[in-house]
Amino acid sequence: MGKVRRLRQKYHASLTKKKVENAAKDQNITNNVLHQVPQIQSGATCDPVNRDNIFAGLQIKLQKLEDVPAPSHVESDNMSVTSVSQQSWSGTKADKRKKRHQELLEKIDVVRAGQIAEKNRKKREKTVITGDMHPLLNALPSLGELMASKSKNKRCDLKTLHGTPKQKTAKKETLADIQMFTSIHEDPHFIKDPFRAVALALENRVLYEED
Repeated sequence: MGKVRRLRQKYHASLTKKKVENAAKDQNITNNVLHQVPQIQSGATCDPVNRDNIFAGLQIKLQKLEDVPAPSHVESDNMSVTSVSQQSWSGTKADKRKKRHQELLEKIDVVRAGQIAEKNRKKREKTVITGDMHPLLNALPSLGELMASKSKNKRCDLKTLHGTPKQKTAKKETLADIQMFTSIHEDPHFIKDPFRAVALALENRVLYEED
């Protein structure tokens, strides 16, 4: 009795078959697209040798291209990718080396000028002023003016500064405020129109202080 083998599906064979079918479909699509593209009908394209060449009947005249004016504005996608340094400077290596050397010397001069200015500033700070001092002395205030201004400032400070009042004085001021509040509250003009009474009192107080 023979051995019964299990039937297996060969996946690699089916995959290869699918690849061949897909390639054939792509080729058919490409051929259909090429047939839809309009061809140039000329004597060169009628030749069976050049029939598949899409550039067979193309003629470019350089003289006509030279007469075409240059565009005023170049689009960003049409610009060539070149660095700014290459566009602005085109010379020999010796000229480029000389230019770099000149730029280095200018930088050194700027640094050196800053160092000299700082050195001169420190030297001026240490220098003692020797010369005619009378204009400076005349510009300064005299001793009498200084004393007068000092005493005036002291009097102003004494007027503004107030110490802690005594208990008797504080009690007296509180009673006076209570009495004034009571008299205002019982005033007939205040009872009739309090806003008008307060406005008149403020107006009289301002006029009294101005006098």
